[in-house]
Amino acid sequence: MWHETYEEMMNIMISVFRLDQYRPKSLTQSQFDDFTFEAHIYFDDAFTNVTGSQHRHLNTYAKELQIPDQAIIKTPYGARLVVEMPHGNNIVVHFKDKEKIRVKKRWSQKEKHNTYLLALDGDTDFQPAAVMLLLDRLKMYPRVGAACGRIHPTGSGPAVWFQKFEYAISHWLQKTAEHVFGSVLCSPGCFSLFRAEALMDDNVMKKYSTKSTEPSQYIQYDQGEDRWLCTLLLKQGWRVEYNAASDAYTNAPESFKELYNQRKRWGPSTMANVVDLLGSTNIVSKRNLSMSKLFMFYQLFGMISAILAPSTICLMVAGSLSFILEIPSAVALIIAVIPPAVYLGLCFKLKPDTQITIAGILSVAYAFLMVVVAISIIASIIKEKTILTPSSIFIVAMSIIYIVTALMHPQELPLVFYGLLYIICIPSAYLLLTIYSMVNMNSVSWGTRESKPNPGAAVTAVSAVQAKTKKGRTEKGSAT
Repeated sequence: MWHETYEEMMNIMISVFRLDQYRPKSLTQSQFDDFTFEAHIYFDDAFTNVTGSQHRHLNTYAKELQIPDQAIIKTPYGARLVVEMPHGNNIVVHFKDKEKIRVKKRWSQKEKHNTYLLALDGDTDFQPAAVMLLLDRLKMYPRVGAACGRIHPTGSGPAVWFQKFEYAISHWLQKTAEHVFGSVLCSPGCFSLFRAEALMDDNVMKKYSTKSTEPSQYIQYDQGEDRWLCTLLLKQGWRVEYNAASDAYTNAPESFKELYNQRKRWGPSTMANVVDLLGSTNIVSKRNLSMSKLFMFYQLFGMISAILAPSTICLMVAGSLSFILEIPSAVALIIAVIPPAVYLGLCFKLKPDTQITIAGILSVAYAFLMVVVAISIIASIIKEKTILTPSSIFIVAMSIIYIVTALMHPQELPLVFYGLLYIICIPSAYLLLTIYSMVNMNSVSWGTRESKPNPGAAVTAVSAVQAKTKKGRTEKGSAT
């Protein structure tokens, strides 16, 4: 957990209490032999300075989770709270102090044999049956190091609608293809089951806990930790699987700014990890039976497609401008390149918040243009009586793929209506966001759920240091 609201924290707490009811501690040994469990909540950055106190106190986010009259135990990393649920299972809440342990880094308690770790976000909602489906995969196949389920984003507004369709096609197409043809490359931290034996394997957890020192490491290690962990598992020979029947729900960014900052981390991190795997193709394909060289070529093709996406968008816009305005293709291409080129230049001069504001304005403009593009492509097909043009092939092929795939998932068929929003947002997602992500790779802040520091915190911290220094000077033999 990190800066979740009370309502978001209730999602995961209700889900954990469902597991408590599903496998009561008193009945587990006598009636069930599949698993026993205990819950651990790792509360990141849970402390704050308080004016007039030399000790750090739980912040407002942590207090939302604190149970009255429950003893808080001090620990080397901060504090710990142990709560017994109604059916006997325990919840252990670890309140992390960023001054004692590195903030935003995950760590877990592990035993090697027959132990599994369910990774969750602080706002994840799930049913016990979803956990059982993942557990079955790991118990059935010894070389499966991690398994993930179908993630459903929740929330309201256009940003969430966009993500609902984006997540859907990502699971329908990409994760399914990776599962069938090779191995899933990323088991998301919001709902995944990991095998403790895999995490404790050579060069996995030991390397995962390495502190970033190089620029590329900040991108690969810290901006997408779940993907980095899966990369280490894959390189060590473990398989990562996807189970579409295991459903979990998690809150998605509802604002344009938060969505952009989230994807600013995900984009470069994804590319860095894929490049890492591609650079180790020979070793990975020998060590991991799921990762054939043909599958690695498929990943290379996906990487090239992602790199060419911005130029593809520019060519598509140029083709539409040429058709609508009846101007030469070269002139249309120049006009299409000007907005992203100007935005690129501005990103090097302006603050990130201003960059996002400009991206929002351009996204709206591009959305209207995409509507015109769609109309022009349809008109072009009718006029020229062919779909053998780059723009026509791109739109028609993409539409057919999405519609056919949606029909194959009837329970999620209504999501196809969000596809219209997704299509008109393609320039924003694959052109402007790419520019924003590349220009701001030097920023390694989390970007989401950030809160402004307490104005008095710095003063309090300085006062505490000064007091400690003064005390150290006056006490004989003490060291400051």
